[in-house]
Amino acid sequence: MKERPILFSAAMVQAILAGRKSQTRRVVKPQPPAQFLGENAAAITNGYLWAFSDGRAAYPPDDKPGVPCPYGQPGDRLWVKETWRVHGGREYEYQQHQPSVIYRADADYDPLRVGESVSAEWRKSIFMPRWASRITLEITSVRVERLQEITPEDAIAEGVIVKPGEKPCPECNGRSPEICGFRDLWNSIHGFFHSW
Repeated sequence: MKERPILFSAAMVQAILAGRKSQTRRVVKPQPPAQFLGENAAAITNGYLWAFSDGRAAYPPDDKPGVPCPYGQPGDRLWVKETWRVHGGREYEYQQHQPSVIYRADADYDPLRVGESVSAEWRKSIFMPRWASRITLEITSVRVERLQEITPEDAIAEGVIVKPGEKPCPECNGRSPEICGFRDLWNSIHGFFHSW
C-alpha cells in the first residue's frame, strides 16, 4: 500500500466531509494517441491505463506495459491537500499540533472569532504538508473513460447537488441536470475554454 497526495478544491472537500463525494475524475496525462481513443481502449488492466479490454497494452506498444495511474491502484491511499493556514504562528512550530491548522473548506471558520486578521493569508493546497492533512481516502477502483460519458449516478458521486425538479439546460443537448451540474463543476475547476 502506498500513500500519495491529491489536491481538492474547498467545495470538493466539503462534499467529501458531507459524504456526498465518493469519486473523482482526473485528466489522463499525457493523453493517449488518437488511434487508441476507441471504445476498447477505455479500460484498465492491472492498474495500468490505456489497455484494451482483452488485457493487451494499447500504449506504449503491446510489448511494453501500459501507463500506471499516477494516483495509485486499489488499496492505495490518497491524502487530501486543501487550502489551509496555521493559526497563530509559523507552520514549522506547529507540526505536532494539527489542531492549529485552519481549513478554508470549513464553513464555520471566522477569523475574528479566533483572533486573526481578516486579511490573513491562506496557503495554496499544493503547499500542504502531510502532517496538516485531515482526510485520507482509500482507492477502491480505477478506470479510464471519456469525460462526457459520465452517468447521472456518477455525477452525483462526484458531489454534484441537483435541486428537485431541475431540468437540463439547453446547452447540455438534453443531458440530465446531474450531468449539466458536473459540466459546470468541471469547467469551474479546469477553465471554461474547451475543458468540457
